[in-house]
Amino acid sequence: MIKAWLIAVVMTNQVDVYVFEKPSFDTAPQCIEWVNINPQAWVPPVMEAFPNGSIDMVYCIKKEKLEEVLPEFRKQEEQEKGEYIKA
Repeated sequence: MIKAWLIAVVMTNQVDVYVFEKPSFDTAPQCIEWVNINPQAWVPPVMEAFPNGSIDMVYCIKKEKLEEVLPEFRKQEEQEKGEYIKA
């Protein structure tokens, strides 16, 4: 089975988004549990990327849906540049 659930962290400015492609998950509950149990694994890289920002929301989202709501995600995969950071 392809792991299709990713973590997307949206900053309070509603513009900056940090997308984690690893780890990825088979289900939303697995993703949510990991996010809740492991903040030490995902908060530091987000804050390093956006040192003057603060986290507004963390989403567990299917990759296909992420590509739909953030078209730049697909473009960045193709071009490796954009307005958000993926890791």
